[in-house]
Amino acid sequence: MSTKTIVIFYLYGGHDGSNMLIPLDNYDSYASYRGDIAQSFDSLLPLDIGHNNLSIHGNFPRMAEMIKSGMAAPILGTGNLYEPTTAQQHSDKSVSLPPFLFSHSHQQSVNKGAYQQYSGWAGRVLDAWHENKTIPSPISCSITTHSDRTLMSAETMPASQILNEGETWQGVTGDKLTAIGRIASDASYDHLVERVASQILTDAVDGQTYLKDLFSQYPSSTNMTTGATIAAKLIAAAGQLGHERQIIHVAAPGGYDTHAEQFDTLNSKYQVLDNLYADFITELENYGVADQVVCITASDFGRSLKPNSRGTDHGWGSHHLLWGKPVNGGQAFGEFIGYDDPDYWTGAKRMIPKLSDTQSYATLARWFGLNESQIDSIFPELVNFSTRDLGFFS
Repeated sequence: MSTKTIVIFYLYGGHDGSNMLIPLDNYDSYASYRGDIAQSFDSLLPLDIGHNNLSIHGNFPRMAEMIKSGMAAPILGTGNLYEPTTAQQHSDKSVSLPPFLFSHSHQQSVNKGAYQQYSGWAGRVLDAWHENKTIPSPISCSITTHSDRTLMSAETMPASQILNEGETWQGVTGDKLTAIGRIASDASYDHLVERVASQILTDAVDGQTYLKDLFSQYPSSTNMTTGATIAAKLIAAAGQLGHERQIIHVAAPGGYDTHAEQFDTLNSKYQVLDNLYADFITELENYGVADQVVCITASDFGRSLKPNSRGTDHGWGSHHLLWGKPVNGGQAFGEFIGYDDPDYWTGAKRMIPKLSDTQSYATLARWFGLNESQIDSIFPELVNFSTRDLGFFS
């Protein structure tokens, strides 16, 4: 069975991509705007791509190597966008804008394709792929390893929320779990509500046992977060699960709402992220399942270019990362928006994205195997953009 998996590493809180990807040819302008939170020129890692001699933060050496090897790529100047927008159009309100810009909850909802809907874009992609198909596994192919199900909520299938490797059910172990098992298996219940509740309990406890047995077949060889470890094992087990397609949501460790102490905070987090992103691919290679997996980062929004004390305010556009063996990497997707470009920065120096995140997600859906009609239904704003496919894949 040929499988494909998309993994979304979500950076909750609004990630500041402007300190992650920096054009060396425009370093002086960058340093002037960023002030105390600017990275030093000598600390940056040249990537030898892009029109502005793009570099990456010095704590991403492994990601830099993946980009240079052609297995990863930055996505530049992207964000929540309903139609192409300039600073003047934003000021005049002459275009359709995402609602409540700079609000965490609203922009996360928009980014996940769930604003005023009961499902997320990832869940709907899986709905479309599995239309008229049977999924034999008790585990859904729409999976989150976090408490947030929004992105993975589907309309025709449940989203599986997997928070550990099957060791516990709701944190219950030992005699308590045994007692719950006895209650759930009691055949004397007569009332419909009692029988339904009993079945739900039984399925939940059995599901944890199933996961524990499944995951025990795949010993971990790297020290990753729990969410990433679960994701890697689910990808390795895709054949057993009967999953031709999977989408898995993983929360990146830490929060990214950096209103203060941004310089030190991101320096520390980037060391963790660099190892996590690279180790995830290494683990998939160890399992022999890396060939058809693509990873992408996502976040609420970017941050303001000018710092507020030693942090930054909520922004709009940002830069993201894409990696995996199928990726046509070693290049930059999108255009780096010059720091002094009056058309794509608000007065408060918030980047207005030129690319919509929708274009990235639609490109992934096309790689998944969806047709253009399905893509238009899932991403209705895509018709407003001239480029439907960003070229992530050869």
